[in-house]
Amino acid sequence: SDFICIPSGRPRYPVLDADRTVNGIEIQAGATIELAGYNLTSTTNAVVAGAIKAIASETLTFQGNASFPGGALTGTFATIIFHGNADFTGGSFTPDNSVILLSGGAAQSINLANLDFFKINVLNSAAPVSFVEGFSAVELRCEAPAGARNIQFQQGAMFALRDLILLGSTGNTNIFLRSSEPGQTWLLAVSG
Repeated sequence: SDFICIPSGRPRYPVLDADRTVNGIEIQAGATIELAGYNLTSTTNAVVAGAIKAIASETLTFQGNASFPGGALTGTFATIIFHGNADFTGGSFTPDNSVILLSGGAAQSINLANLDFFKINVLNSAAPVSFVEGFSAVELRCEAPAGARNIQFQQGAMFALRDLILLGSTGNTNIFLRSSEPGQTWLLAVSG
């Protein structure tokens, strides 16, 4: 499949006309791609310094690592799936009613850069998911009817949630919430 590079300084920017799977994405500062109701999958790394606009019920899947250095992601009603690491440092996110799925098969480092999100669902059962910066969300959900889920929160960072939903095994404890530094505190504020 193709690698998408969208340069800055163009008079027009792409709008998807069908579901697409590509071998990576680079969106330069000032450049934009609109999903326009279609799904987009990146099979390797993605660097978004420009903007991705998902304003319908699209699915945006990052199978490699995804970073948004100065970039913007609009996820109005989208489902956004991260299989690798995600880093929003210097970027922005417009959550509206979007859902973030953390679905890696290996350890994931997730930097949500103290931004606001709607729903975040931790699905990774293979290895820890580490939140390396704080964030706020309407809902953080983790369901584990079998297997274990390990979620690490950056020591000293603030995680503000309206709802925290943990649905584990009825037979044993299998969802673990921990500080990134053993014995150190992390700040969880749940208001719902």
